[in-house]
Amino acid sequence: MPKLLQQQKSGYQIQAEAEDKGLVVEVPTDLPLVSIDASIISRVLDNLVGNAFKYIPPGGTITLTACKADQALRVSVQDNGEGIPPEQHPAHF
Repeated sequence: MPKLLQQQKSGYQIQAEAEDKGLVVEVPTDLPLVSIDASIISRVLDNLVGNAFKYIPPGGTITLTACKADQALRVSVQDNGEGIPPEQHPAHF
């Protein structure tokens, strides 16, 4: 997984520079090896990071992190955009 994330980082970095947005990738080198379908994970990351690029203004930052969480590997995408307005949140029952 760390290798995949580093490969994805190159394309995201080009987009970040072109759009005046920051990109931070925090991937420890000691993550365990995991068996994944790289094409599916790449599509998921592209979707999440693509949405972050779409909705943050110039000067915003996207952070992509990976860490070991119990018996799993956790990957997260965060940005410092405004987020979804409360009136557009789905109603919870």
